[in-house]
Amino acid sequence: MKPTRSLIALGLAFALLLPPLLASPADDTSPAAAPVPANILPAEPAPPPPETVVPETSEIVPAPPPPLPALTAFKAEYRFTRNRFHLANLIRRLKPLGNDRYQFSSETEAVGPLALFLRDTVSDQSTLAVINGRLQPVHYLYLHQRSKDPLRTEFTFDWSTSTVSGISKNRPLPPTAVPADTQDKLSYQLLMMLDLMAGKQELHYPLQEDKGLRDYIFDVVGHETMTTRIGRLDTVKLMRRNDKRQSTFWCAEKLNYLPVKFTQIEKDGALLELELTSVSNLPWPRR
Repeated sequence: MKPTRSLIALGLAFALLLPPLLASPADDTSPAAAPVPANILPAEPAPPPPETVVPETSEIVPAPPPPLPALTAFKAEYRFTRNRFHLANLIRRLKPLGNDRYQFSSETEAVGPLALFLRDTVSDQSTLAVINGRLQPVHYLYLHQRSKDPLRTEFTFDWSTSTVSGISKNRPLPPTAVPADTQDKLSYQLLMMLDLMAGKQELHYPLQEDKGLRDYIFDVVGHETMTTRIGRLDTVKLMRRNDKRQSTFWCAEKLNYLPVKFTQIEKDGALLELELTSVSNLPWPRR
């Protein structure tokens, strides 16, 4: 069965934190005061010292987030299949841009017989910056190059106003309010690696998609040792909560939780899989 164009596009797109002061009592053994002459008026008593106001409660200042590790460039290649049939190859790259900015990109091209009649290419690119100690997307671009009706989605995030605007499937997107920790469909996978390095068991990411904002919540459901194309790896298994398509990631501890496998079940029961085939450079040092 030949996959439809929309199915391939879906697959290629990789749907893929003072005690009070006590006054001393008077000394009873003090000598008696000397008599004051009648022609001298007594001095007026000195005014009492101002009261010291001690606030009942003090404001709790939240602890700053832990510093991010130095993110270094890496390249990861994946094999994309549908029901075990090899359809495409996917390449992920992280590139530091300087000044705490990064570019995370994904490119997908059809292979084999499919490439003879389907010359589509799909690319995602997320530009991120470190804002308040956390990676946040500032620009996201999705392009589906095809012979008819190329598809474009482009988001610009303004974190001074917590809004997103741009183009959604070739249609204008006016400025729209989003939560302060919103991610795009590519950037959240970098956050996933960092959050797993921090030991989190539940990962929550509000994602800006073409249809609007959607919550992605993943739970750590187990640990598995997998045989991959680059050897045996101990992995953490994560599943997306309340997901009919059963989206599942396996992230390798040795590779700082880089995803080494991803699966998803389509509505027709077809199995979509991404499997890591090679990686250049360890994504970044451990904390």
